[in-house]
Amino acid sequence: MKEAIAANVQLLIEQLEHGHSEGLTAYLTAMGRFHRYSFGNILEIARQKPQASRVAGMHAWNKLGRRVMKGEKGIRILAPVIGIRRKKDEEANKDIRIQNQAVLVGFRSAYVFDVSQTDGRAFPNCPNVSPEMSASTANGS
Repeated sequence: MKEAIAANVQLLIEQLEHGHSEGLTAYLTAMGRFHRYSFGNILEIARQKPQASRVAGMHAWNKLGRRVMKGEKGIRILAPVIGIRRKKDEEANKDIRIQNQAVLVGFRSAYVFDVSQTDGRAFPNCPNVSPEMSASTANGS
């Protein structure tokens, strides 16, 4: 994973050095859309599907009333694997707070899909807020 992040960052640096800011602009746009994902996963999403706007796993789309369309290829990201660190009985009895502590065990590949790869129930449209709109709202207009 570190190698993939380093390679993507190096690519952004090389593009900037050559006067091309499209890659950085695309990355910053992706960060704005995928704020709940890690730096590495944002790079992976942007690299694999630059036009992605909303991503979620298959089960999350199902809960939202949408289904991933047949034949769609998932966007690979890394998901944390959480395990339980069990303390020995004598240690656990000393401090109840550390009895069964959740710890990061590692990472595994997981796949997410963009909204464009799904069909089903429509999303409600959220209005975009522009600087002009917020200024007029603040002034009571």
